[in-house]
Amino acid sequence: MTTSQERIETVVIDAIATSLSADPATINADTQLEDDLGVDSTELIGIIVEIEKALSISLKGLDYAKLKTPADLVAVITKVVRVEEPVA
Repeated sequence: MTTSQERIETVVIDAIATSLSADPATINADTQLEDDLGVDSTELIGIIVEIEKALSISLKGLDYAKLKTPADLVAVITKVVRVEEPVA
């Protein structure tokens, strides 16, 4: 399965925004999940479940403590799926 980097980023931001009932435009790659958005461990698990469903992947065995930003989530997901490189 190939997934574009842009799609992964969109899915991550949308999952976070949906979980928190927030405007996706207010969330960027460097937004701190806990400090800026108040995401707790239970909410993070819900966000990850939504991402798994949207991308049809499994993210079992993650070290949730290392997931501080949407960019961290994107990096982990990129390692799980084969990312489609943009055509120049």
